[in-house]
Amino acid sequence: MLSLLSVFRLPPRVELSFQRASVHLVHDVKRLEDGEDLNDALLDFFVKLGQALIPNGRQDTGFNAGLSPVAYLGSYFYGMLQKGHASDGRAGHANVANWAKRRLGKGGLFADQVGAFAVPVNELLRDYMGRQQEKHWWLAVLVNPRGGCPNQGPVQEGVSVACLDSFARTGMRYKPPRRALKDGTIEAYSVEISSFSRSGFVALVGFRAQGDGSLGPLVDPRLSRLQFGHRIIKEPELDLKVRNYGDFGVPGVLEGTLEFAFDSSTRICGDYMLHYGGVAEYKPALKLELRREPNQSQQQVSRLLAGYCGKEWELANPETPYKDSLIAGALQLADTPQQESAHDCGFFILEQVLRLLQLSPTALRSLAQRSTEDVAGLPWPAQREVVKRKKKLREVTADLFVAARRQGTGDVEVLLKQDEVLRKKLLLAMWEGPYFAKAVANLIGMDPGPLPEIPTLPKEEEAKKHEAEEESESDSSERSSSSHRSSSSASSSRSRKRKHEESRSRSRKRARKERKEGHGHRAERPARPPPPPSFTKEDLQGYPSKTLRNLCVQYKVLPPGMVERTDLLKALERLAIVKSAVPAGTAAAAKAVGERLAGAARPDLPSFTTEDLDTMPISKLKMFCIQFGRLPSGSLEKSDLKKALAPLAKPSTKPKQAFSVSGNGTASGHSHSHHHHKKRALPSFTATELDTMPISRLKSYCIQYGKMPHGPVERTDLVALLKPFAGAAGAAAGAVGASAPGSLGPGSAATATSFGSQASAKPAEADSFVLEDLKTMSMKTLKTFCLKHKVMPHGPVEKCDLQKALEPFARKCACMPPAPRLPSWIAMSHHYDGHKTICTPEDKGVAGRLGGHTWNIITNSILYKSVAYQLGAYGSGSIWEHMGAGDKHELYLTQARSRDHYINDKGEITSVWFDRRRRVPHSVRGLEGANWSANVKESLLSPGAGTPQGPPPKAPRNQLLQASAPRDFALYSARRREVVPPTPEHSGHLDRTLGTDQVRLRDSWTPRAPKVLDRKEWTPRRGEARMELKPPREEELFSSLGQRAESHIDVQQGSFAQRLGSSRESCDISGA
Repeated sequence: MLSLLSVFRLPPRVELSFQRASVHLVHDVKRLEDGEDLNDALLDFFVKLGQALIPNGRQDTGFNAGLSPVAYLGSYFYGMLQKGHASDGRAGHANVANWAKRRLGKGGLFADQVGAFAVPVNELLRDYMGRQQEKHWWLAVLVNPRGGCPNQGPVQEGVSVACLDSFARTGMRYKPPRRALKDGTIEAYSVEISSFSRSGFVALVGFRAQGDGSLGPLVDPRLSRLQFGHRIIKEPELDLKVRNYGDFGVPGVLEGTLEFAFDSSTRICGDYMLHYGGVAEYKPALKLELRREPNQSQQQVSRLLAGYCGKEWELANPETPYKDSLIAGALQLADTPQQESAHDCGFFILEQVLRLLQLSPTALRSLAQRSTEDVAGLPWPAQREVVKRKKKLREVTADLFVAARRQGTGDVEVLLKQDEVLRKKLLLAMWEGPYFAKAVANLIGMDPGPLPEIPTLPKEEEAKKHEAEEESESDSSERSSSSHRSSSSASSSRSRKRKHEESRSRSRKRARKERKEGHGHRAERPARPPPPPSFTKEDLQGYPSKTLRNLCVQYKVLPPGMVERTDLLKALERLAIVKSAVPAGTAAAAKAVGERLAGAARPDLPSFTTEDLDTMPISKLKMFCIQFGRLPSGSLEKSDLKKALAPLAKPSTKPKQAFSVSGNGTASGHSHSHHHHKKRALPSFTATELDTMPISRLKSYCIQYGKMPHGPVERTDLVALLKPFAGAAGAAAGAVGASAPGSLGPGSAATATSFGSQASAKPAEADSFVLEDLKTMSMKTLKTFCLKHKVMPHGPVEKCDLQKALEPFARKCACMPPAPRLPSWIAMSHHYDGHKTICTPEDKGVAGRLGGHTWNIITNSILYKSVAYQLGAYGSGSIWEHMGAGDKHELYLTQARSRDHYINDKGEITSVWFDRRRRVPHSVRGLEGANWSANVKESLLSPGAGTPQGPPPKAPRNQLLQASAPRDFALYSARRREVVPPTPEHSGHLDRTLGTDQVRLRDSWTPRAPKVLDRKEWTPRRGEARMELKPPREEELFSSLGQRAESHIDVQQGSFAQRLGSSRESCDISGA
C-alpha cells in the first residue's frame, strides 16, 4: 500500500463522479461549509449515493439493485417542466419527455419498485409589497404516482402531494379584529389584533393599542408573551408604524408588529394565546388560531405534476385513462421543522430525501392514505440534525477526494468497491439507522420485519502493525539502554532504580494490551432494568418537559415523531402509581402530602418555612419547585409557586421580635437568640419626610419592609405603602406645625421621631445656609436642598442653575437667624401654574396696581410688604430685613416667578429660554415638538458642515442608498424613506372647520374632483385624432374695455423687439 507521502505526490483528482453526477473540488465542495447554500451538483450527487447505499427494508448493507423506492429525476426537473410558462403538466411534458424513461427504465414512475416521486422546487419569494426577495428550495413528494390510474383491486389506491417546506409562510387576518381591554373592564385602554402570520420559525402579530391618558402611558408591547401549547415565547422584537405612548392626560396610540422567534421544532398550525403587555395586563388573553392554506405556487406544483404523470401514463398505456384531478386535489401541507438560517433549505431537502429512502415501496404507498397530521408527526429533520449532517458530509467528501488521489480515479463506484471501509464511512455519513422506517411502521400498523443493522468500522491492520512496531522498538531501546547502564560501575544504585521502573512500565503495557485484546471477546452485560415507577399522576403534572422525556426514555414509552407535553403525559399516565387515599377537603390532606414528600425527599434538598416563602424571589421558588417535582404547568405567578411549596414548608419556630428605637433614630429588633443572628435594623421616618423623600429611597425602604409591589409603580403608590410604618410622633409634630400659620420662627420646624418613645429634635440650622455656602456645596447637596424647598429646575441642570434656585432661601450672613418661611395661607394657595410659583394671580394683580406697573409684576416688592403689614411685623426687623427692604433694586419676589420665563430673577434676558420653551405643549394637538427650540438654537449658532453640531452630510448617504439599488428608483426611494423618514405634516388652515360667516371661496375648503375618467369611456376612443384647441375669435379677443382695436405691431417681423421696447418707453414717458 502506498505511504501517505507518496499519496500526496500523485496528481490531484479535482472531480468525483457517480452515475453521471459529478462534484468539483474547487467549485462545489466549498458549498458544504457553514453559511453556504447547497448547490444542485451536491444535491444530485448525494441523493444518488443515498439511493445506492441506504438500505430500504433489507438486512444487507451493500449496493441496492434495481430501482430506488423514491424516484428522483434531478434538481433541474421542475424548472424544465415549467419552461416556457407551461399552463399545465401536459403542455410542459415535451420539455422533459424522455427523462423518466431514460433514468428509470421501461416502467418509469409507475413501476412496482417506485413508491414516491421526489421533486425539488425552486420558488422565488416575494415580500408583502410584491417585490422579489430571494430564491427558496422546498421538496414536493408525489406519494404513489400510480394512484391516479385505474386499479384492478377492490380498493382504489390513494395518492397525495406532500409539501415539505422548511420555510413555510402562512397568515390570517381577523375581521373583526381580536380585542382585549386593560384589566378586562377599562374601555379607554384597548388592544386589537388584526393579523397573525408565520414565516419559518418567526411569528408576526399585527396590533393596535390605544388609551385616553386617564391611567398614564401605554404599556410596553415588548412585555407581551405568546404561548403555544406549553411553550411561552418572551421578549419579542418591536416594529412600530405609529409611536405615541402618551402620558397622564395625553392620549396614546401604538400601531405596529410584534416578532416572536420560535425554535426549529415548533409546529405552525394550531391555537396560540397572546398575553399582550404581560400576563393578566389585558383581558381576556387573545386566542389566535392559525391554519395553512395552499398558496398559488403549491397549487401550480400539484397541477404540473398531475399533468406530467397523466401524459406519462397515456404514452405508456393509451387504452386506459389517468385521472389528473386526483393528484391536483391531494395537497398535504405537513408541519415539518423550520430552518433557523437563510442558507439551509437545500440541506433540509437532502435530509428529507435521505430519510424517505429508508422506506419500502409498500410503506410509502401506505403514507398516501394517512392524514396531514399523521405525516407531520413523523421524525422529520430539525435544524440541529441538519448541522450534524453537514459536518459528516464535509468529512466523508474529504475522504473521497483522498481516496481518489490514492487510487488514481474519480469514479466513486470504483472507489467504494475497492475500499469497504470507505463505503461504510459514506453510509454512516448519510444513515444513522432505520429509526424513520420504524416510526412509519408504527404509524401505518405494519410489521417492519428484520431491519438492517448499523455497520461498524473494523480496525485497520496497518494501524495494528504500526502500533506493534512502535512497541517493539521502544522495548529494544529500553533493553539496550538498561544493559549499557548496568555495565557502568559508577552509577550502580541509580541503574537498579531505573531497571525497576522500566520493568514496571513494561508490565503496565502488557496488562493494558491484554485488556484491549480481551475487551472484544468479553460478553456484553445485560442492561439493568429500570426501577419501578414511584410517581403519581399529580407528580407528572408538576414535572418539567425535560424530566418527562427522560422518564419516557427510561421506561421505553417515548412516542415516535415530534411530541408535545401532552403526548409525554399520556404515555406515562399508565405507569403512574395510585395515590394513597387521604380525605380531601381537610387539613389532614395537606399534612399527609407534606409528610409523604418530606419522607421521600433526599437529605440534600433544601428546607424552608412559611415565612421564607413570603420573602423568596420568584426564581428561587421556581428552583425549589423543580427540585421537589412540584412545578405547576402553564404560565406561573408567585402565588402559584407558593401554593405548590406550602405543604413542604416547616412551621416557624422563631419568636416575634418587638421593635424599639435606638438613640440614633433607627429601629432594632430584640430577641432571645444570639447577637449575630439579629436582623438588620429597619429605617425610621415620619409622614412628612415621605413627601420630600426621593423615589430611589422610597423603593429602598419598601424593599427593606417587604412591601415592594410588582410591575411599574408611581411615587404615590410607594408613599401609601410606607405610611403605616411612619412614626406617630412625627405625624403629630407635622400636624402641629401645619396648624399654626403665624409661626415664622425657627421653632416651627417639625421634629422627626422614630417608633419608640425617644425623640431627637432636628436643629433648624441644618436646613439653613448662606450665599457663600452655595459656592462650596457639592452637586448632590444642592439637589437635596432644591428637592426640600421644592424649587428643583426641570430638564438638564447645571450647578449654576441649582445655585440660582436656592439664592432666595439663603441667609444674608452666618450670624443672622434662618429666614422665616411663608405662611401656609400663601404657600398653599391656588398653585395655578403647576406648583411653579407660590402666589395667586389676585395677589400679583394687587401688587402690580400698588406698584404702578413699573415694568413687571414679578419683580414687585409690595406683596411682601403687605404681608408684613398683615402679620404686624413691619419694621420690627424680624421679616423686613430678611426680605431685602434695604435693597435698592427691590427684588423680593424671586421665588414666585415661573421657571418657564427666560428673564432671570435679576431682570436680565438670558438664553435659557431655548431650553425652557421645549416644555410648552402644543395648543391644538396637545403634543410636544410643535415649537421645539433645539433646531432654532442650532440655526442661530450657524454651525458649519464640518462641525459636530451640524447635520450629517446628505451626499454620502444618498450615494450609499443609490448603490444599494442602482437600477431601481422605486426601491431606492423606498429605502431612502426608511433611513430618513419625512417630516410629519401638521394640519393646515384648510383642514380646520371654518365658521359659517366665512363665505369666500378661498376660505372654504372643498375636496377637488379627480380628473380621472372611467376606463370604459376612453378605451374605445384611442384611435380618434386629438382635438387641438383653437385660439379665440377676433371679436372676443379685443372685446375688453382697455383695447378696442387691433394691435398695430406685427409679431412676425424682425423688428418686433425694437418696436415693443420703443412702445414701452413711450408709455413710460407719457405716464410720467
